[in-house]
Amino acid sequence: METDMRRMITIVPSPGSDAAIALGCTCPVLDNGHGRGYMGRSEQFWVSADCPIHGDGTGHQQYHKEAADER
Repeated sequence: METDMRRMITIVPSPGSDAAIALGCTCPVLDNGHGRGYMGRSEQFWVSADCPIHGDGTGHQQYHKEAADER
């Protein structure tokens, strides 16, 4: 019997983007350029600790996209 192993890939929208806000994101919108990244850097974002999508409960912090992709 052959088993087909498939992984479910979840794409998390960028902090502050319209798609993330629709899912309940509470991260700063303007600081994150509406999801484009902090100061236009697509790999850096500010997140809110209490954000149900991006936060980790420790306070505002910078969010590096590469590190998040490794989770």
